[in-house]
Amino acid sequence: MKREFLENLGLEKEVIDKIMDENGKDINAEKAKATAKDDEIKALKEQVESANKEIKSYKDMNIEEIQKSVETWKTTAKEHEKAYQNLKNDTALKDAVRAYESVDEDVLLKLLDKESLKFSDDGITGLKEQMESLKESKPYLFKAEDNNPEDPRFNVHTPPDNNGGGTSPMAETISNIFNE
Repeated sequence: MKREFLENLGLEKEVIDKIMDENGKDINAEKAKATAKDDEIKALKEQVESANKEIKSYKDMNIEEIQKSVETWKTTAKEHEKAYQNLKNDTALKDAVRAYESVDEDVLLKLLDKESLKFSDDGITGLKEQMESLKESKPYLFKAEDNNPEDPRFNVHTPPDNNGGGTSPMAETISNIFNE
């Protein structure tokens, strides 16, 4: 509303001022609402722009390639897990075979049927049976269980007088041949 319009109606200046003040309050309230809506519209536009950029970046992505990459990583993880389990089982088997005191652990390990062995936290199921079978069929692969071990020292011939003196029968025979 314009002041001129009110003056043309013949209203007094005080009345016009009051009307203009009241009208100003309404206008300011509406301006505040409009400003709030403008800010909301700007924020929504920014969100739409951001969403459009993100959508565009997804369009540029090769979903099939990402899925292949995921499958490759899964396969690699399974292979590493299997390799770790095999290493763990091989180490446990070597330690268990070592307890059987074999002459050559490597040869013995090659003779075992690893597929029939069951590995668990409690031990290796089936190993004892295979080891007993190998002890019977190939005893040379195991150290002898000797209850009466021989004296590992050499037997030294002790001369007849036990003092290291005297002559040996061979020396006497040779001496007799030359003295005749």
